[in-house]
Amino acid sequence: MSNAPRIYVRGSYIDIHDNENVYLTVDKDGEVKTRTLSPGDIPDELRTPQACTLHEKLCKDGLLDEGWQPVGLSNSEKGMLASWLSGKLGIANQWKWFAALWGMKPENLRSAYYKALEQTKSLTFQDRLKNIQS
Repeated sequence: MSNAPRIYVRGSYIDIHDNENVYLTVDKDGEVKTRTLSPGDIPDELRTPQACTLHEKLCKDGLLDEGWQPVGLSNSEKGMLASWLSGKLGIANQWKWFAALWGMKPENLRSAYYKALEQTKSLTFQDRLKNIQS
């Protein structure tokens, strides 16, 4: 059993304040687990050798900054980048994960991705991502 304080919540709970997302999950035994990401925090999944290589290439191409934040990308492009990165790095729950990292709402990131799939202008961005090899 964890020493974490007990939190009683009915239903799902996402606390958003000071540009920080705190995700709470409660397992079947009632243990609360939290995951907090602020834009600029770099999680362990982005510190692997493969992730570092991708990050270097994405920075060189002008898509990300040093803190893994998108540079000048539309929400549709962010959605496509989140999907592409999660596939390359094996990140589950891509919308929640990258939304937390980038200070967005998961549903907005997911919607933007599906909107991008319907836009022909997104093909150029997809080609840009395909040219980045891990």
